[in-house]
Amino acid sequence: GGADGNFLKLQHPDEVPDFEAFIALSRDPARVGSAAFRVVSEDYFTSLSIPLQAGRGFSDVDTADSQHVALISAGLAARSFPGQSPIGQLLQFGNMDGDLRALSVVGVVGDVRESPGAEPTSAVYVLYRQRPVTSASMEYVIQSAVDPLTLAPAVSARLRALIPDTPALVRSLPQLEARALGRQQLLVHLLGGFALTALLLVVAGVHGLVRWQLDQRRGELGLRAAVGARPGQLAGLLLAQGLKLAGWGLTLGALAALLLGRWAQSWISGLATGDATLWLASAAVILLGVLAACALRGTS
Repeated sequence: GGADGNFLKLQHPDEVPDFEAFIALSRDPARVGSAAFRVVSEDYFTSLSIPLQAGRGFSDVDTADSQHVALISAGLAARSFPGQSPIGQLLQFGNMDGDLRALSVVGVVGDVRESPGAEPTSAVYVLYRQRPVTSASMEYVIQSAVDPLTLAPAVSARLRALIPDTPALVRSLPQLEARALGRQQLLVHLLGGFALTALLLVVAGVHGLVRWQLDQRRGELGLRAAVGARPGQLAGLLLAQGLKLAGWGLTLGALAALLLGRWAQSWISGLATGDATLWLASAAVILLGVLAACALRGTS
């Protein structure tokens, strides 16, 4: 866990000897960044499969008395140090824990979305041995070769022995995912049902419109039949008109859907609207409705 706040980009390690200097330097927008402050252990990233993209991770050489180091997320590296390597850069994040010792960036790790649908978190990760933070809530991540829930009794017993007054709740990552995504999954199912109903209503409407349009040509088709037009030719005329209407409708509908999709993406983080398979399947269902209307009118 941890808080979010502003950090400073330093030019030399002792640039901020006290908080008055911190406040003074924070008035320069070019020297200020914003990120989450996360205190972790060296195995945190491997346990959660967060990739190391540059530099190195935390190790045993990073002790309380050595140079304080930090890893930063890839998104934060791109924003705070555009066009340059973040490795070796100095940060000051003392307003998070009162420790004014500079942090030297030694690595860059992949971005993490800390909640469903959220943007990746800009994070500065520090090592618990160097920046211990007292917290009312500690989270331990355990990676195991066996079913994690089989370890729950032993883990709970061990935590109760270490911290008797703190209840330990052990859950697997799939359980946490299901809890976090439960509401979103319900909304997805509801929206999917509404979308399917809307598609069926569109097909019914298109079917009725095409049949009505074809009915307007009944007299014309009778005259064509009277002067020798064959049934296959008449059916071809009906099909051509139906497909023409469908083509115009699908083209205009696709353009409208594309514009609405882009508008929705600007409001809903992580929304993907470019699923070609879904678009083609919807167009195929609508075309089937048109062909059914043409077939029914052709046989009558």
